[in-house]
Amino acid sequence: IKNHLRHFNFLLSSFVNYFTTKNLTKGLESVIKEAEPIAEETGRTRFHYGFYAAMKVEYDLVKAPVTYEQEKELGEEPIRLDFLIIKKEKNVKLNDPIGKFFKRVNLFEYKSPEDGLTIDDFYKAQGYGLIYKGFDKKVNELPIEEITLTFVRHSYPRDLIKLLKITGFNIIET
Repeated sequence: IKNHLRHFNFLLSSFVNYFTTKNLTKGLESVIKEAEPIAEETGRTRFHYGFYAAMKVEYDLVKAPVTYEQEKELGEEPIRLDFLIIKKEKNVKLNDPIGKFFKRVNLFEYKSPEDGLTIDDFYKAQGYGLIYKGFDKKVNELPIEEITLTFVRHSYPRDLIKLLKITGFNIIET
Protein backbone atom coordinates (compact mmCIF):
# COMPACT_ATOMS: atom_id res chain seq x y z
CA ILE A 1 0.00 0.00 0.00
CA LYS A 2 2.77 2.47 0.94
CA ASN A 3 4.49 2.04 -2.44
CA HIS A 4 1.18 2.61 -4.24
CA LEU A 5 0.60 5.81 -2.28
CA ARG A 6 4.08 7.12 -3.12
CA HIS A 7 3.40 6.38 -6.80
CA PHE A 8 0.05 8.22 -6.56
CA ASN A 9 1.71 11.30 -5.02
CA PHE A 10 4.26 11.35 -7.83
CA LEU A 11 1.53 11.09 -10.45
CA LEU A 12 -0.50 13.84 -8.77
CA SER A 13 2.39 16.30 -8.77
CA SER A 14 3.16 15.38 -12.39
CA PHE A 15 -0.47 16.09 -13.41
CA VAL A 16 -0.46 19.46 -11.66
CA ASN A 17 2.79 20.49 -13.34
CA TYR A 18 1.67 19.20 -16.74
CA PHE A 19 -1.76 20.82 -16.77
CA THR A 20 -0.58 24.17 -15.42
CA THR A 21 2.05 24.48 -18.16
CA LYS A 22 0.10 23.07 -21.12
CA ASN A 23 -2.08 25.29 -23.30
CA LEU A 24 -5.59 23.88 -22.86
CA THR A 25 -7.52 27.14 -22.90
CA LYS A 26 -10.21 26.59 -25.53
CA GLY A 27 -11.78 23.35 -24.31
CA LEU A 28 -10.94 23.98 -20.67
CA GLU A 29 -12.75 27.33 -20.60
CA SER A 30 -15.96 25.83 -22.02
CA VAL A 31 -16.11 23.04 -19.44
CA ILE A 32 -15.28 25.37 -16.55
CA LYS A 33 -18.08 27.73 -17.64
CA GLU A 34 -20.48 24.81 -17.19
CA ALA A 35 -19.23 24.40 -13.61
CA GLU A 36 -19.47 28.09 -12.63
CA PRO A 37 -23.22 28.05 -11.85
CA ILE A 38 -22.69 25.11 -9.49
CA ALA A 39 -19.91 26.97 -7.69
CA GLU A 40 -22.11 30.07 -7.37
CA GLU A 41 -25.03 27.99 -6.06
CA THR A 42 -22.99 26.14 -3.43
CA GLY A 43 -20.63 28.97 -2.54
CA ARG A 44 -17.67 26.65 -3.02
CA THR A 45 -15.13 26.39 -5.79
CA ARG A 46 -15.26 22.89 -7.20
CA PHE A 47 -11.67 22.23 -8.17
CA HIS A 48 -12.61 18.74 -9.34
CA TYR A 49 -14.37 20.29 -12.33
CA GLY A 50 -11.17 21.98 -13.43
CA PHE A 51 -9.22 18.74 -13.09
CA TYR A 52 -11.93 16.82 -14.93
CA ALA A 53 -11.98 19.44 -17.67
CA ALA A 54 -8.21 19.34 -18.10
CA MET A 55 -8.19 15.55 -18.33
CA LYS A 56 -11.13 15.51 -20.77
CA VAL A 57 -9.59 18.17 -23.02
CA GLU A 58 -6.23 16.44 -23.06
CA TYR A 59 -7.62 13.07 -24.08
CA ASP A 60 -10.17 14.55 -26.49
CA LEU A 61 -7.32 16.37 -28.27
CA VAL A 62 -5.51 13.12 -28.97
CA LYS A 63 -8.77 11.24 -29.66
CA ALA A 64 -7.89 8.66 -27.03
CA PRO A 65 -10.24 5.65 -26.84
CA VAL A 66 -11.35 6.34 -23.25
CA THR A 67 -14.54 7.23 -21.41
CA TYR A 68 -14.95 9.65 -18.52
CA GLU A 69 -16.78 9.32 -15.24
CA GLN A 70 -16.84 12.15 -12.76
CA GLU A 71 -17.42 11.70 -9.01
CA LYS A 72 -18.22 8.02 -9.47
CA GLU A 73 -20.08 6.33 -6.64
CA LEU A 74 -18.22 3.19 -5.66
CA GLY A 75 -21.13 1.11 -4.41
CA GLU A 76 -24.85 0.80 -4.13
CA GLU A 77 -24.86 0.88 -0.32
CA PRO A 78 -22.84 2.86 2.23
CA ILE A 79 -19.50 1.30 3.11
CA ARG A 80 -19.79 -0.61 6.39
CA LEU A 81 -17.32 -2.59 8.45
CA ASP A 82 -18.69 -5.97 9.49
CA PHE A 83 -17.27 -5.69 13.00
CA LEU A 84 -14.86 -3.44 14.86
CA ILE A 85 -13.05 -3.88 18.18
CA ILE A 86 -11.23 -0.90 19.69
CA LYS A 87 -9.02 -1.50 22.69
CA LYS A 88 -9.86 0.91 25.52
CA GLU A 89 -6.26 0.95 26.74
CA LYS A 90 -3.45 0.96 24.21
CA ASN A 91 -0.95 -1.27 26.04
CA VAL A 92 -3.34 -3.97 27.28
CA LYS A 93 -2.49 -7.43 25.93
CA LEU A 94 -5.19 -10.02 25.33
CA ASN A 95 -4.20 -13.68 25.61
CA ASP A 96 -6.93 -15.43 23.62
CA PRO A 97 -6.10 -16.92 20.18
CA ILE A 98 -7.53 -13.95 18.27
CA GLY A 99 -6.95 -11.13 20.75
CA LYS A 100 -3.22 -11.80 21.00
CA PHE A 101 -2.90 -10.25 17.52
CA PHE A 102 -4.95 -7.15 18.36
CA LYS A 103 -3.59 -3.68 18.05
CA ARG A 104 -5.52 -0.52 18.97
CA VAL A 105 -8.19 -0.78 16.23
CA ASN A 106 -9.22 -4.18 14.89
CA LEU A 107 -11.42 -4.56 11.82
CA PHE A 108 -13.20 -7.79 10.96
CA GLU A 109 -14.60 -8.93 7.63
CA TYR A 110 -16.96 -11.88 8.06
CA LYS A 111 -17.67 -14.22 5.16
CA SER A 112 -20.66 -16.54 5.46
CA PRO A 113 -20.36 -20.20 4.37
CA GLU A 114 -21.94 -19.24 1.03
CA ASP A 115 -19.43 -16.41 0.41
CA GLY A 116 -16.09 -16.83 -1.25
CA LEU A 117 -12.96 -14.93 -0.28
CA THR A 118 -11.29 -13.61 -3.42
CA ILE A 119 -8.41 -11.25 -4.10
CA ASP A 120 -10.98 -8.50 -4.75
CA ASP A 121 -12.54 -9.12 -1.31
CA PHE A 122 -9.05 -8.86 0.19
CA TYR A 123 -8.32 -5.50 -1.45
CA LYS A 124 -11.80 -4.14 -0.73
CA ALA A 125 -11.40 -4.91 2.98
CA GLN A 126 -7.97 -3.25 2.95
CA GLY A 127 -9.70 -0.23 1.43
CA TYR A 128 -12.15 -0.21 4.35
CA GLY A 129 -9.21 -0.06 6.73
CA LEU A 130 -7.62 2.81 4.86
CA ILE A 131 -10.92 4.71 4.73
CA TYR A 132 -11.40 4.19 8.47
CA LYS A 133 -7.87 5.46 9.09
CA GLY A 134 -8.48 8.47 6.85
CA PHE A 135 -11.32 9.78 8.99
CA ASP A 136 -9.04 10.81 11.88
CA LYS A 137 -9.80 14.20 13.39
CA LYS A 138 -6.06 14.97 13.44
CA VAL A 139 -3.50 13.94 10.84
CA ASN A 140 -2.16 10.47 11.68
CA GLU A 141 -4.04 10.32 14.98
CA LEU A 142 -4.34 6.59 14.29
CA PRO A 143 -1.09 5.30 12.76
CA ILE A 144 -1.62 2.55 10.20
CA GLU A 145 0.57 0.26 12.33
CA GLU A 146 -2.15 0.31 15.02
CA ILE A 147 -4.83 -1.25 12.77
CA THR A 148 -5.43 -4.94 12.14
CA LEU A 149 -7.71 -6.55 9.59
CA THR A 150 -9.05 -10.04 10.24
CA PHE A 151 -11.02 -12.19 7.81
CA VAL A 152 -13.41 -14.69 9.39
CA ARG A 153 -14.48 -17.55 7.16
CA HIS A 154 -15.64 -21.14 7.62
CA SER A 155 -12.89 -22.64 5.45
CA TYR A 156 -9.30 -21.95 4.50
CA PRO A 157 -9.05 -19.68 1.40
CA ARG A 158 -6.44 -21.75 -0.47
CA ASP A 159 -6.75 -19.93 -3.80
CA LEU A 160 -6.44 -16.51 -2.17
CA ILE A 161 -3.43 -17.52 -0.05
CA LYS A 162 -1.71 -19.01 -3.11
CA LEU A 163 -2.32 -15.81 -5.12
CA LEU A 164 -1.10 -13.58 -2.27
CA LYS A 165 2.12 -15.61 -1.99
CA ILE A 166 2.68 -15.35 -5.77
CA THR A 167 2.09 -11.59 -5.56
CA GLY A 168 4.80 -11.21 -2.91
CA PHE A 169 2.84 -11.10 0.34
CA ASN A 170 4.52 -12.67 3.35
CA ILE A 171 1.99 -15.20 4.68
CA ILE A 172 2.48 -16.53 8.20
CA GLU A 173 0.32 -19.55 8.84
CA THR A 174 -0.40 -20.63 12.43
